[in-house]
Amino acid sequence: MTKPKAKTYIEQLGFFDEDLKTNTHDDILVWAANNLNNIVNHIFWRPWNEREYKYHISEAQESIRDNIPKYRSNISRYGDDNKRAEILKYLEEWNGIPFEQLKRSPFYTNGCTWEYPIKNEANRYKSIIGFIDLHFKMEYQSLYVKDIPHPNSNWDKFEIGSIALTSSWQSKDVFIEAKTKINSVGELLRQINFYREYAKGNYIVISPDDRYEKTLNEQGVAFVKAFHSFEPVKPT
Repeated sequence: MTKPKAKTYIEQLGFFDEDLKTNTHDDILVWAANNLNNIVNHIFWRPWNEREYKYHISEAQESIRDNIPKYRSNISRYGDDNKRAEILKYLEEWNGIPFEQLKRSPFYTNGCTWEYPIKNEANRYKSIIGFIDLHFKMEYQSLYVKDIPHPNSNWDKFEIGSIALTSSWQSKDVFIEAKTKINSVGELLRQINFYREYAKGNYIVISPDDRYEKTLNEQGVAFVKAFHSFEPVKPT
């Protein structure tokens, strides 16, 4: 049988997605588009744990410790009054924050784009190297330590005891590749790894064929079985 003419760079490399011509492929995408919030929470949402807490506290401690000489120099320029001496003592002795389980809300999305173009933007002439089935932005909560003072802070406004662990909302790119059947997991991974070179983010394969779920997970690719039912995520 004569191969179809290559229209994109990835097709020139031999990756032809015959799934695109099937109704089942469309059904998978319709299901995925209608269940994006369930999918991202099923794969990515986890309550924060003490290990994550310790990581962020350790990073904050290192930042404060590295800046102590600058704090001393900056404060001295304003005169070593009692308040500034107390602030410096607080920073020098800061030893973290007791672990407290912070509430983490479910992640969410704001819709998706079908047949999203993966582009080579390395030079002035942008070119499309291929299309991935779905793309969307995942909104998720991330931990951080707030109110670590900058060395050039206005020390009159700094409050002793204000350094705390909190969270903020961040965005991340997520890409979905749908397969009615995975005939070759090696070829699928080559396709995804090729896209990864041009579009950074998280990749998910959705298929009713779950034989290669473990292999995909080991290669940093999430897997969801198509038409799967989900347990709702409860904030904790």
